[in-house]
Amino acid sequence: MTLHLEMDTEMFDTLDAAKAEELAESLGARVYTWKTIGKRNWLELGYSRVDAIGLVVLPALLSDTIQMCDDEEEE
Repeated sequence: MTLHLEMDTEMFDTLDAAKAEELAESLGARVYTWKTIGKRNWLELGYSRVDAIGLVVLPALLSDTIQMCDDEEEE
């Protein structure tokens, strides 16, 4: 089953992890790291600088790993 979900969220630089954690705590949410390798993208619960684009704060009810759309081929 695939669930397509769009939500507004602020993206933080990995250097702004403290700001992301503060926002997550105030909202009862969690910080995810947006990771990418090649054309693959996913969100992984927690803070990591390895293969990271940035950090996002999402509702606490989501799974620990969230698959995202892969990058499209450039012509």
